[in-house]
Amino acid sequence: MSESPLPLECLRIVIQHLYNSTDTFSLTTLLRVNSFFALATIPILYCDPYYLIPRLKTSSPGIFYAQNGFPEYRDSRFQRNTMLLTRTLFDGDYDPWPTAPSPVTTQGSTLSNANYTPVLHYVPHVTHLLTNNFPDWGAHNAHISAYIKNTKFFERSRELDLYYASHNANGARRRFDLPLLAQERNRQLLWALCIPESTRSLTILLSDVPRYLDRVERFTALEALTVKTDVDLSIESYYSTRLSPKEKDLEAARKMERERLLEITVEFVKKHTRIHKGVLLVADLHDRYSGWRSHLPASHEYQQRMTRCLPLLHNPTSLDRPRDFKRFLATSEDINLSHLESYSNRECRAETNAILNSIPPFLHRCRALKSVKMILFGEDQFAWAAQERQEHDAQLTKSPDDTPTQSLVPVKEVVLQFGGQIRGQPIDSIAHGFGNTLESFDMAGWRKFLHTDLEPTVFGQRWNLPQLHTLVATTSKGRLTIHPDALSGCPALEMITLEDSVDVYPADEIPSWSPAPLPQATRLTLAGTPARLFHPDTLHNTSNLEVLTLAHGTSLLKLHRREYDYDDMEAGDEYPDEDEDEDEDGDFNGAPVAPALHPVVDHLLLFGRQLQQQQTGLHPTTTPLTRPRWTWDWHLPHLRELNLCGEFALFFQFRMLRYTPSLATLHLENLLPEGQHERIVTVDELRDTDRSEEGEAAGFISLPYLTSFLIVARWTIGPQFWQTLFGKVMPAVKSLREDKCTGYTLQDWLEATVGLKRLKYAGSMLRVEDKAVPLAFGLSPMHLGLRGRVEGNAMFYFRYVNKLAPGYEEEDPEAVRIYDPESCQYLRLSGHEEKEEEEEEEEEDPAAV
Repeated sequence: MSESPLPLECLRIVIQHLYNSTDTFSLTTLLRVNSFFALATIPILYCDPYYLIPRLKTSSPGIFYAQNGFPEYRDSRFQRNTMLLTRTLFDGDYDPWPTAPSPVTTQGSTLSNANYTPVLHYVPHVTHLLTNNFPDWGAHNAHISAYIKNTKFFERSRELDLYYASHNANGARRRFDLPLLAQERNRQLLWALCIPESTRSLTILLSDVPRYLDRVERFTALEALTVKTDVDLSIESYYSTRLSPKEKDLEAARKMERERLLEITVEFVKKHTRIHKGVLLVADLHDRYSGWRSHLPASHEYQQRMTRCLPLLHNPTSLDRPRDFKRFLATSEDINLSHLESYSNRECRAETNAILNSIPPFLHRCRALKSVKMILFGEDQFAWAAQERQEHDAQLTKSPDDTPTQSLVPVKEVVLQFGGQIRGQPIDSIAHGFGNTLESFDMAGWRKFLHTDLEPTVFGQRWNLPQLHTLVATTSKGRLTIHPDALSGCPALEMITLEDSVDVYPADEIPSWSPAPLPQATRLTLAGTPARLFHPDTLHNTSNLEVLTLAHGTSLLKLHRREYDYDDMEAGDEYPDEDEDEDEDGDFNGAPVAPALHPVVDHLLLFGRQLQQQQTGLHPTTTPLTRPRWTWDWHLPHLRELNLCGEFALFFQFRMLRYTPSLATLHLENLLPEGQHERIVTVDELRDTDRSEEGEAAGFISLPYLTSFLIVARWTIGPQFWQTLFGKVMPAVKSLREDKCTGYTLQDWLEATVGLKRLKYAGSMLRVEDKAVPLAFGLSPMHLGLRGRVEGNAMFYFRYVNKLAPGYEEEDPEAVRIYDPESCQYLRLSGHEEKEEEEEEEEEDPAAV
């Protein structure tokens, strides 16, 4: 350890002062004359000034080359890191050298003023270091070069290059000089500044453990130890058959060295726990490149040996931190889990979860468990809970007056992240085992699960969850098939989210749900299969509903189709008109199916039928699918947000909103194939027909609180509809946008929206002719900030803001974007020609890309 006479606090004050004053000259002077200051600061200067922070996701060629080993293309802004001294040097002189420095000689290890220039250009040194080999280093940093030579740095770097080339299929070589240099500097800096008596947390390299072992008795307050494997001890060859005999000997020697150092690490922990009992609580071993392909010694074995030396977890109440799991896995059978209330392995690494699945079950020992958040692999790990519940109920049935010998585990919250597809058996085991106390149940499938031939996930049979208020089940693969009576057994549900991404629905696998009484439900989100299974009569029992979302699934095959029952039709069947599928009141019988749409491409129909036959092995049925009637006679007085996508937006009618006076957000996204559905929307759809039936004058639907309106549909809407909609139905709207609608001009759009006093944002996609644009701009009032310019017969995106609206703030003047069909991108334009001319004259700064 360094017995530096310069106090650490004084050193920090000096560094902070030099940084604040950007005094590069004083900094370099101190580095020359004060060896203690140089010992502590030089490692910082050369730690990571060439590390890209942040690693921006950009298409800039400079960033691309910089991230791929071409540092000469780096921009100085992206080289800066968070270290104070490095920033100070960047603020100084960092112009590149005009010529390469002279090679390093064997002399120069003696420090003198002759080795330095008046101001040391550290950044050019670093840049030169990255672009050239270390033997070509200049004499300006002879003392650092000599230090590296004394630590056999070059020999270790050459070995790493050899091993990298040996397991690289293309034979490419990679320089490991950069990480080794940073590693050496960090190690020396930590050794210089470490004060054992006051150190509570220590992070060191594996190769540094031996010299810390000699000082282990001085670490009286050490509570956490983290040992990281060195760079050169972590690199290995995956292609051992390609190694030469000499290379194999070098690899074997490196593995033996790693094992020797791991044994010393275990000895450090043993010795510390023997000298300072009960002080050290955490001992972690981190590999840089660990994984299932690793041929290095199994670090988890040494990790368990280290952990067994630590004190046992004493009656833990929570088990959710990775470091606690390491202590738990080492002595799981000896730990008392009767007081454990919270369990979560979601933050653990894959290796830890693999070990958790290999040890005997232990959750049944957690009798006070209230919260479970876990990644679930393998078999059903909650079968014990269902078995206990069955025995408990059987005992009560046999002897109602007797108290069961063992109480049930009072779990209230369960969050499951399945390692693959969502499986129904663990879900039902949890619902049956913790049914009396379960309040929140959240489950999700693994998003990176790539298999597509998945069996449907079926769950929900015989559910009786009187306390459940939150139910969430989402998956990006597979089909969620919930029992028809599942929701009926959960009368206290408040939030329901059930989503999958399936859009191929065989008719014989879609049993409709039963109407469920959900008087306390406030949020209902259904997408994919659950949305098609949902019984519309359930909405008669959800008077407190505030948010409703009904959406289609997203095809995994990314076909240009959405939500058609291709399997219910023959390829040659004709599609009747839309009106023929509606009854006298305009309702449609069953959920939207293919006969309600205009003709689609025949080969897509055939593909859908072939896909079903491949998945099920059965010929598709030709019997039309009959599903519950949607009458749209909603009475939802508290509904604030309504989102309808796909087929649900396709059959939306504004008369559905007669009994939703509190509606504030209405989003309609009819994302159906191009030209497959056309609809003409008239003013009559906005009329309140109930009043006319009662003999009153036919008025319009009133939505006084609606502030956000979005419509994306290929519908034909006339100017009178927009004027009535914004003038009488939703006069308080603040944000609105339409896309793909036709039947009106920009002039009509402006006239309809000009009277909205609270409007802050309005967007419309319109195909505008040249002559129509000036006329439209002439109609824009003074308080509308509308900007744009004519660019032929192109697609314009018009956006304007109401400057008189409450809380208005000046926004970006770029308000028009032209859509380029060839590049499929929006070209942003400015409305001020003068500003554009100035921008064209200005030379683009490459560093700002």
